[in-house]
Amino acid sequence: MWSYPVFMDCVCVWTGVLKAVLLLSFLTSSIGIDEPGPERELEPEPELELEPELELEPEPELEPEPEPEPELELEPVPVPGPDPLPEPEPELVNNEALKHIINVIHKHASEVFAVTGSTSEDSPDISQHAVAVRITKNECLTPGLTSPIETDLQSNEFINAINNKEVFITKHVIAAKYKNKKHSEYRLLIENDQAVIKTLLELTVGRNENDCVIFYTYNSPCLKTCLNETKYLGQKARDDTRVAKGKTPNETYRYIIPFLDILKNHKGPKAFVFKKVYREDKGNITLREQFDKLNKTIPLYQCNDNCKLWKDDPVDFISFLLAVLALLVLRFYKSFPKS
Repeated sequence: MWSYPVFMDCVCVWTGVLKAVLLLSFLTSSIGIDEPGPERELEPEPELELEPELELEPEPELEPEPEPEPELELEPVPVPGPDPLPEPEPELVNNEALKHIINVIHKHASEVFAVTGSTSEDSPDISQHAVAVRITKNECLTPGLTSPIETDLQSNEFINAINNKEVFITKHVIAAKYKNKKHSEYRLLIENDQAVIKTLLELTVGRNENDCVIFYTYNSPCLKTCLNETKYLGQKARDDTRVAKGKTPNETYRYIIPFLDILKNHKGPKAFVFKKVYREDKGNITLREQFDKLNKTIPLYQCNDNCKLWKDDPVDFISFLLAVLALLVLRFYKSFPKS
Protein backbone atom coordinates (compact mmCIF):
# COMPACT_ATOMS: atom_id res chain seq x y z
CA MET A 1 0.00 0.00 0.00
CA TRP A 2 1.00 3.41 -0.77
CA SER A 3 1.84 5.59 2.17
CA TYR A 4 0.46 9.04 2.10
CA PRO A 5 3.83 10.73 1.49
CA VAL A 6 4.56 8.46 -1.39
CA PHE A 7 1.09 9.14 -2.83
CA MET A 8 1.56 12.83 -2.67
CA ASP A 9 4.89 12.58 -4.43
CA CYS A 10 3.31 10.63 -7.21
CA VAL A 11 0.62 13.20 -7.62
CA CYS A 12 3.12 15.95 -7.83
CA VAL A 13 5.12 14.05 -10.45
CA TRP A 14 2.09 13.45 -12.65
CA THR A 15 1.01 16.96 -12.20
CA GLY A 16 4.34 18.19 -13.51
CA VAL A 17 4.16 15.82 -16.44
CA LEU A 18 0.71 17.03 -17.33
CA LYS A 19 1.87 20.60 -17.23
CA ALA A 20 4.80 19.77 -19.48
CA VAL A 21 2.52 18.10 -22.01
CA LEU A 22 0.15 21.01 -22.00
CA LEU A 23 3.02 23.46 -22.51
CA LEU A 24 4.45 21.44 -25.39
CA SER A 25 1.03 21.24 -27.03
CA PHE A 26 0.60 24.97 -26.75
CA LEU A 27 3.98 25.70 -28.29
CA THR A 28 3.38 23.32 -31.16
CA SER A 29 0.05 24.91 -32.02
CA SER A 30 1.59 28.38 -31.98
CA ILE A 31 4.29 27.39 -34.51
CA GLY A 32 1.69 25.89 -36.90
CA ILE A 33 -0.30 29.15 -37.13
CA ASP A 34 2.69 31.10 -38.52
CA GLU A 35 3.32 28.63 -41.38
CA PRO A 36 1.53 29.45 -44.55
CA GLY A 37 -1.00 26.91 -45.42
CA PRO A 38 -2.60 26.19 -48.77
CA GLU A 39 -4.49 29.15 -50.21
CA ARG A 40 -8.16 28.82 -50.06
CA GLU A 41 -10.06 29.40 -53.21
CA LEU A 42 -12.46 32.08 -52.29
CA GLU A 43 -15.85 31.49 -53.57
CA PRO A 44 -16.83 34.32 -55.85
CA GLU A 45 -19.32 36.56 -54.26
CA PRO A 46 -22.64 36.27 -56.02
CA GLU A 47 -23.30 39.16 -58.38
CA LEU A 48 -26.05 41.30 -57.15
CA GLU A 49 -28.93 41.28 -59.52
CA LEU A 50 -29.88 44.91 -59.98
CA GLU A 51 -33.48 45.57 -60.27
CA PRO A 52 -34.33 46.85 -63.75
CA GLU A 53 -34.57 50.58 -63.92
CA LEU A 54 -38.10 51.78 -63.94
CA GLU A 55 -39.06 53.35 -67.22
CA LEU A 56 -40.45 56.67 -66.24
CA GLU A 57 -43.34 57.85 -68.30
CA PRO A 58 -42.54 61.15 -69.95
CA GLU A 59 -44.11 64.00 -68.13
CA PRO A 60 -46.93 65.48 -70.18
CA GLU A 61 -46.04 68.75 -71.76
CA LEU A 62 -47.73 71.49 -69.92
CA GLU A 63 -50.03 73.54 -72.06
CA PRO A 64 -48.97 77.14 -72.06
CA GLU A 65 -51.01 79.15 -69.70
CA PRO A 66 -53.54 81.23 -71.57
CA GLU A 67 -52.75 84.86 -71.71
CA PRO A 68 -54.89 86.74 -69.28
CA GLU A 69 -57.81 88.40 -70.98
CA PRO A 70 -57.45 92.13 -71.05
CA GLU A 71 -59.49 93.77 -68.41
CA LEU A 72 -62.60 95.25 -69.80
CA GLU A 73 -62.65 98.95 -69.52
CA LEU A 74 -65.96 99.65 -67.97
CA GLU A 75 -67.68 102.65 -69.35
CA PRO A 76 -68.43 105.10 -66.63
CA VAL A 77 -72.01 104.91 -65.56
CA PRO A 78 -73.62 108.16 -66.53
CA VAL A 79 -74.80 110.05 -63.56
CA PRO A 80 -78.39 111.03 -64.13
CA GLY A 81 -78.64 114.73 -64.44
CA PRO A 82 -81.62 116.89 -63.84
CA ASP A 83 -84.74 116.09 -65.78
CA PRO A 84 -84.85 117.86 -69.13
CA LEU A 85 -86.86 120.99 -69.11
CA PRO A 86 -90.25 120.65 -70.75
CA GLU A 87 -90.67 122.29 -74.11
CA PRO A 88 -91.91 125.82 -73.69
CA GLU A 89 -95.56 126.30 -74.52
CA PRO A 90 -96.00 128.05 -77.87
CA GLU A 91 -97.06 131.66 -77.66
CA LEU A 92 -100.75 131.77 -78.46
CA VAL A 93 -102.44 134.29 -80.68
CA ASN A 94 -105.25 136.48 -79.43
CA ASN A 95 -108.60 134.89 -80.36
CA GLU A 96 -110.17 138.17 -81.46
CA ALA A 97 -107.11 139.15 -83.47
CA LEU A 98 -107.15 135.71 -85.12
CA LYS A 99 -110.84 136.08 -85.95
CA HIS A 100 -110.12 139.38 -87.70
CA ILE A 101 -107.25 137.85 -89.75
CA ILE A 102 -109.37 134.86 -90.84
CA ASN A 103 -112.24 137.16 -91.80
CA VAL A 104 -109.88 139.16 -94.04
CA ILE A 105 -108.63 135.95 -95.70
CA HIS A 106 -112.12 134.53 -96.14
CA LYS A 107 -113.58 137.77 -97.49
CA HIS A 108 -111.22 137.87 -100.47
CA ALA A 109 -110.61 134.14 -100.92
CA SER A 110 -114.31 133.32 -101.05
CA GLU A 111 -114.64 135.38 -104.21
CA VAL A 112 -111.76 133.61 -105.95
CA PHE A 113 -112.57 130.11 -104.70
CA ALA A 114 -116.34 130.37 -105.14
CA VAL A 115 -118.07 127.35 -106.67
CA THR A 116 -120.91 128.03 -109.08
CA GLY A 117 -123.85 125.73 -109.62
CA SER A 118 -124.24 124.37 -106.08
CA THR A 119 -127.35 122.20 -106.12
CA SER A 120 -127.89 121.25 -102.49
CA GLU A 121 -127.12 122.21 -98.97
CA ASP A 122 -124.36 119.58 -98.86
CA SER A 123 -122.67 120.89 -101.99
CA PRO A 124 -119.76 123.21 -101.17
CA ASP A 125 -120.18 126.81 -102.21
CA ILE A 126 -116.44 127.42 -101.87
CA SER A 127 -113.79 125.03 -103.17
CA GLN A 128 -111.15 123.73 -100.81
CA HIS A 129 -108.11 126.00 -100.51
CA ALA A 130 -105.27 126.77 -98.13
CA VAL A 131 -103.63 130.09 -97.31
CA ALA A 132 -100.67 130.81 -95.01
CA VAL A 133 -99.75 134.33 -93.91
CA ARG A 134 -96.77 135.84 -92.15
CA ILE A 135 -97.52 139.09 -90.34
CA THR A 136 -96.11 141.03 -87.43
CA LYS A 137 -96.40 139.59 -83.96
CA ASN A 138 -98.44 142.60 -82.89
CA GLU A 139 -101.10 141.86 -85.52
CA CYS A 140 -101.71 138.46 -83.91
CA LEU A 141 -101.93 139.87 -80.41
CA THR A 142 -103.96 143.05 -81.02
CA PRO A 143 -107.43 142.78 -82.61
CA GLY A 144 -108.41 144.87 -85.63
CA LEU A 145 -105.04 146.05 -86.97
CA THR A 146 -104.74 146.68 -90.70
CA SER A 147 -102.65 144.00 -92.39
CA PRO A 148 -100.63 144.03 -95.63
CA ILE A 149 -102.12 140.64 -96.53
CA GLU A 150 -105.28 142.40 -97.68
CA THR A 151 -103.38 144.11 -100.49
CA ASP A 152 -101.93 140.78 -101.67
CA LEU A 153 -105.31 139.02 -101.59
CA GLN A 154 -106.94 141.75 -103.69
CA SER A 155 -104.25 141.71 -106.37
CA ASN A 156 -104.72 140.41 -109.92
CA GLU A 157 -101.65 138.24 -109.41
CA PHE A 158 -103.49 136.36 -106.67
CA ILE A 159 -106.65 135.94 -108.75
CA ASN A 160 -104.75 134.78 -111.85
CA ALA A 161 -102.55 132.34 -109.93
CA ILE A 162 -105.51 130.67 -108.25
CA ASN A 163 -107.58 130.51 -111.45
CA ASN A 164 -104.63 128.82 -113.18
CA LYS A 165 -104.19 126.43 -110.23
CA GLU A 166 -100.75 127.83 -109.53
CA VAL A 167 -99.22 128.48 -106.13
CA PHE A 168 -99.36 132.15 -105.15
CA ILE A 169 -96.27 133.41 -103.27
CA THR A 170 -95.38 136.81 -101.79
CA LYS A 171 -93.40 137.74 -98.69
CA HIS A 172 -96.66 137.88 -96.71
CA VAL A 173 -98.93 135.25 -98.31
CA ILE A 174 -98.81 131.79 -99.90
CA ALA A 175 -101.99 130.18 -101.29
CA ALA A 176 -103.10 127.22 -103.40
CA LYS A 177 -106.05 125.02 -104.21
CA TYR A 178 -106.49 121.38 -105.20
CA LYS A 179 -104.69 120.31 -108.40
CA ASN A 180 -104.32 116.86 -109.99
CA LYS A 181 -105.10 114.97 -106.76
CA LYS A 182 -102.64 117.16 -104.87
CA HIS A 183 -104.47 118.68 -101.93
CA SER A 184 -103.97 122.35 -101.14
CA GLU A 185 -102.31 121.52 -97.78
CA TYR A 186 -99.86 119.21 -99.52
CA ARG A 187 -98.93 121.85 -102.09
CA LEU A 188 -98.07 124.43 -99.43
CA LEU A 189 -96.52 122.17 -96.76
CA ILE A 190 -94.89 119.16 -98.44
CA GLU A 191 -94.41 119.44 -102.21
CA ASN A 192 -90.86 119.94 -103.54
CA ASP A 193 -89.20 119.41 -100.17
CA GLN A 194 -91.41 122.02 -98.50
CA ALA A 195 -90.17 124.70 -100.88
CA VAL A 196 -93.27 126.93 -100.62
CA ILE A 197 -93.56 127.11 -96.83
CA LYS A 198 -89.77 127.53 -96.55
CA THR A 199 -89.97 130.53 -98.88
CA LEU A 200 -92.48 132.18 -96.56
CA LEU A 201 -90.56 131.41 -93.37
CA GLU A 202 -87.02 132.02 -94.54
CA LEU A 203 -87.46 135.47 -96.07
CA THR A 204 -85.47 137.89 -93.94
CA VAL A 205 -85.67 141.22 -95.74
CA GLY A 206 -88.06 143.42 -93.81
CA ARG A 207 -89.00 140.45 -91.64
CA ASN A 208 -88.59 139.53 -87.98
CA GLU A 209 -87.96 136.06 -86.56
CA ASN A 210 -90.77 136.67 -84.08
CA ASP A 211 -93.34 137.30 -86.81
CA CYS A 212 -96.70 135.56 -86.46
CA VAL A 213 -97.55 132.72 -88.90
CA ILE A 214 -101.11 131.53 -89.54
CA PHE A 215 -101.82 128.45 -91.68
CA TYR A 216 -105.47 128.43 -92.77
CA THR A 217 -107.38 125.71 -94.60
CA TYR A 218 -111.05 126.11 -95.50
CA ASN A 219 -111.99 122.49 -94.70
CA SER A 220 -110.26 120.52 -91.99
CA PRO A 221 -107.55 118.20 -93.37
CA CYS A 222 -109.20 114.97 -94.53
CA LEU A 223 -108.66 111.60 -92.89
CA LYS A 224 -108.35 109.81 -96.21
CA THR A 225 -105.21 111.69 -97.26
CA CYS A 226 -103.89 114.59 -95.18
CA LEU A 227 -104.45 112.88 -91.81
CA ASN A 228 -104.03 109.26 -92.94
CA GLU A 229 -101.40 108.16 -90.42
CA THR A 230 -101.75 104.44 -91.18
CA LYS A 231 -100.82 104.93 -94.82
CA TYR A 232 -97.93 107.18 -93.83
CA LEU A 233 -96.44 104.58 -91.46
CA GLY A 234 -96.61 101.94 -94.20
CA GLN A 235 -94.84 104.27 -96.63
CA LYS A 236 -92.21 105.12 -94.02
CA ALA A 237 -91.50 101.43 -93.36
CA ARG A 238 -91.04 100.74 -97.07
CA ASP A 239 -88.70 103.69 -97.46
CA ASP A 240 -86.67 102.62 -94.42
CA THR A 241 -86.25 99.17 -96.00
CA ARG A 242 -85.06 100.76 -99.24
CA VAL A 243 -82.54 102.93 -97.42
CA ALA A 244 -81.22 99.89 -95.49
CA LYS A 245 -80.56 98.21 -98.86
CA GLY A 246 -78.75 101.26 -100.17
CA LYS A 247 -81.61 102.35 -102.36
CA THR A 248 -83.27 105.73 -102.67
CA PRO A 249 -86.60 106.31 -100.90
CA ASN A 250 -89.35 106.97 -103.41
CA GLU A 251 -92.60 107.31 -101.48
CA THR A 252 -94.76 110.42 -101.85
CA TYR A 253 -95.94 111.45 -98.41
CA ARG A 254 -99.21 113.30 -97.93
CA TYR A 255 -99.69 112.97 -94.16
CA ILE A 256 -99.14 116.55 -93.04
CA ILE A 257 -98.42 116.32 -89.30
CA PRO A 258 -94.68 115.42 -89.52
CA PHE A 259 -94.23 118.32 -91.94
CA LEU A 260 -95.67 120.81 -89.47
CA ASP A 261 -92.42 120.74 -87.48
CA ILE A 262 -91.16 123.60 -89.63
CA LEU A 263 -93.96 125.72 -88.17
CA LYS A 264 -93.48 124.30 -84.68
CA ASN A 265 -89.85 125.45 -84.72
CA HIS A 266 -90.79 128.98 -85.73
CA LYS A 267 -90.12 131.33 -82.81
CA GLY A 268 -93.08 133.66 -83.10
CA PRO A 269 -96.78 132.99 -82.43
CA LYS A 270 -98.42 130.50 -84.79
CA ALA A 271 -101.72 128.79 -85.40
CA PHE A 272 -103.26 126.12 -87.64
CA VAL A 273 -106.83 127.12 -88.48
CA PHE A 274 -109.76 125.48 -90.27
CA LYS A 275 -113.23 126.86 -90.87
CA LYS A 276 -115.37 123.74 -91.38
CA VAL A 277 -114.97 120.06 -90.52
CA TYR A 278 -114.69 118.20 -93.81
CA ARG A 279 -118.15 116.77 -94.49
CA GLU A 280 -116.99 113.15 -94.98
CA ASP A 281 -115.16 113.13 -91.63
CA LYS A 282 -117.92 114.45 -89.39
CA GLY A 283 -118.54 112.19 -86.41
CA ASN A 284 -115.34 110.16 -86.93
CA ILE A 285 -113.51 109.45 -83.68
CA THR A 286 -110.21 109.10 -85.57
CA LEU A 287 -110.48 112.75 -86.56
CA ARG A 288 -110.32 113.78 -82.92
CA GLU A 289 -107.23 111.62 -82.40
CA GLN A 290 -105.51 113.30 -85.32
CA PHE A 291 -106.63 116.75 -84.20
CA ASP A 292 -105.06 116.06 -80.80
CA LYS A 293 -101.76 115.12 -82.47
CA LEU A 294 -101.89 118.18 -84.69
CA ASN A 295 -102.63 120.42 -81.71
CA LYS A 296 -99.53 119.08 -79.91
CA THR A 297 -97.43 120.23 -82.84
CA ILE A 298 -98.99 123.62 -83.47
CA PRO A 299 -102.01 125.22 -81.75
CA LEU A 300 -105.17 124.17 -83.60
CA TYR A 301 -108.15 126.48 -83.93
CA GLN A 302 -111.56 126.28 -85.52
CA CYS A 303 -112.71 129.69 -86.71
CA ASN A 304 -116.29 129.68 -87.86
CA ASP A 305 -118.25 132.41 -86.15
CA ASN A 306 -115.66 132.64 -83.39
CA CYS A 307 -112.17 131.20 -83.00
CA LYS A 308 -111.72 128.40 -80.47
CA LEU A 309 -108.53 126.68 -79.49
CA TRP A 310 -109.15 122.96 -79.96
CA LYS A 311 -108.28 121.88 -76.42
CA ASP A 312 -110.45 124.67 -75.01
CA ASP A 313 -113.66 123.08 -76.31
CA PRO A 314 -114.81 120.52 -73.68
CA VAL A 315 -118.12 119.97 -75.46
CA ASP A 316 -116.42 118.83 -78.65
CA PHE A 317 -115.76 115.27 -77.52
CA ILE A 318 -119.38 114.90 -76.45
CA SER A 319 -120.50 116.05 -79.88
CA PHE A 320 -118.34 113.36 -81.44
CA LEU A 321 -119.85 110.70 -79.19
CA LEU A 322 -123.37 111.88 -79.97
CA ALA A 323 -122.60 111.78 -83.68
CA VAL A 324 -121.26 108.22 -83.40
CA LEU A 325 -124.30 107.19 -81.36
CA ALA A 326 -126.58 108.69 -84.00
CA LEU A 327 -124.81 106.72 -86.74
CA LEU A 328 -125.15 103.48 -84.75
CA VAL A 329 -128.85 104.10 -84.19
CA LEU A 330 -129.31 104.84 -87.88
CA ARG A 331 -127.56 101.62 -88.92
CA PHE A 332 -129.58 99.64 -86.39
CA TYR A 333 -132.79 101.15 -87.76
CA LYS A 334 -131.79 100.37 -91.35
CA SER A 335 -131.03 96.75 -90.45
CA PHE A 336 -134.74 96.02 -89.96
CA PRO A 337 -136.56 94.87 -93.10
CA LYS A 338 -138.96 97.39 -94.48
CA SER A 339 -142.62 96.35 -94.23
